[in-house]
Amino acid sequence: MERSGRNILRGALALLLTFSAQGWAFAAGDGHSHDHSGEKMVASADWKAKLKAQIQREEAKEGDTGRTAQVDKAMSTLMQEIRG
Repeated sequence: MERSGRNILRGALALLLTFSAQGWAFAAGDGHSHDHSGEKMVASADWKAKLKAQIQREEAKEGDTGRTAQVDKAMSTLMQEIRG
């Protein structure tokens, strides 16, 4: 149980750092616009789908199939605590 708790905490921290870094990148914009073509958006969605599939495969191999749901729940709880 302690191992899964550390894995959940590690996943939540990784998500928090990822989203924080994205927020800083958006906040630090220099005021110019970029061309957001449909191709770039499709590539981004494809990357996310591949990542989710990889995570599911790894969880299945480890016999830890509910871990993603636990991490999502922990992240949601954390965000609620941050918001107050």
